[in-house]
Amino acid sequence: MHNTVKHAKATSVLVQINCHPEMLSILVEDNGQGMDPGKEGGSGLAGIEKRIHSLAGHFNITSSRNEGTSVYIELELQSLRHSNALV
Repeated sequence: MHNTVKHAKATSVLVQINCHPEMLSILVEDNGQGMDPGKEGGSGLAGIEKRIHSLAGHFNITSSRNEGTSVYIELELQSLRHSNALV
């Protein structure tokens, strides 16, 4: 959340976590300045994406300049139970 406020200059952040019997999904949306699609992202999001993929999960970022950013993560609970990785 700190990075969302610091870098995106967001004034509002929505965090939605859904846990179903076999799936965990996390959605984080902000109303910040968005990210430039042509510019490399920071190591923070890249690190999260790497960890999610190591758990056979899905990671998606949608961002538009001056329209905010949305990060969606989906993980199968089975893969989390058999992993020592921390998300």
